[in-house]
Amino acid sequence: PCIAGQAYAPTLCDFLLMSRGTGNLWLGGPRMVEAATSERIGGEVGGADYHMMFSGTCDVVGDNDRETIKSARTLLGYLPSNWREKPPRRETSDDSGRMVEELADLVPDDFNLKYDMHDVIELLVDDGRYYEIKKDYARNLITCFCHFNGEVVGLVANNPREPGSILEIDSCDKYYRFLEVLDAYSIPLVTLTDTVPVVPGEQQEARGLLRHGAKVMDVYATATIPKISVVIREAYGDAGSIVMGAVKGMGADLCYAWPIARYAVECSRTDYKKVVKGIEEDAFPGYLNRAREKLDVFEVAASWTAQVVDEVIEPRETRKKIIEALEMTTNKSEKLPPRVKNHGTSPT
Repeated sequence: PCIAGQAYAPTLCDFLLMSRGTGNLWLGGPRMVEAATSERIGGEVGGADYHMMFSGTCDVVGDNDRETIKSARTLLGYLPSNWREKPPRRETSDDSGRMVEELADLVPDDFNLKYDMHDVIELLVDDGRYYEIKKDYARNLITCFCHFNGEVVGLVANNPREPGSILEIDSCDKYYRFLEVLDAYSIPLVTLTDTVPVVPGEQQEARGLLRHGAKVMDVYATATIPKISVVIREAYGDAGSIVMGAVKGMGADLCYAWPIARYAVECSRTDYKKVVKGIEEDAFPGYLNRAREKLDVFEVAASWTAQVVDEVIEPRETRKKIIEALEMTTNKSEKLPPRVKNHGTSPT
């Protein structure tokens, strides 16, 4: 157990692994809390599962010390000794040009239907193996280490199996922390995007959703690592196209999209009759028709090909295209402007 001032030391590390049943992290344990505030808290508060599922402080949980140490060794296998070195390469017999035919049937064309992004990741990465970070925290976003053609990659993906795969405060924090680690260790980033816009609401607004989203945008835009984006289905609004880095304007090196992918400011399932002010419900179809007439199809097509994505790819090509993109950016050298101050300020 780590209590009070001691509890800060583990949280300052790059990764925090805890053993279930024996690992505890508190500012004050149950007896201390009761003595100070008369509040009675359960014994599970401060435990490994608590910090994995609720606080997001823990990165990996082991059933016992032996399993936790084994997990730590596995994690170290994805990291370089220092930021100047490349992560260790792992030999694989998985063909870099392998076509993933199963993806076409796995991901539904109907955007109302859900699927588990873990299944997509397993089909794409080398030998179906990946190492997930903060697995049970903010489950609508997946962060994991994996290999593509033997090279270590950090992968971030929305998970439509969870409620709408919508980004919210906890998933923004999870994404931000993982991006910081990738950039610190010079590990390339691959994102798989399938999300509707951030859903506004009083609770999320009060807790500072804007600044949490801005925090992710800041670290994504300033990261100097290779950044590869693949849009699976939906890249809507601020969450899809901006926070997830699904457009070139956010600094992605290469952007791919499946044929069924959609980019938009808002989700097509939104009830626009409640959004557009001053339009009667009976007049709304005419309003939409006039908007369509003003749309320049050729201008949109140019924007699609030149400003948003580099290439529209077939689902089965996804693994091959990711590996090609990683090879193209392997010697990427990007330097930030010289410092005029001691450090920047994060929007937190």
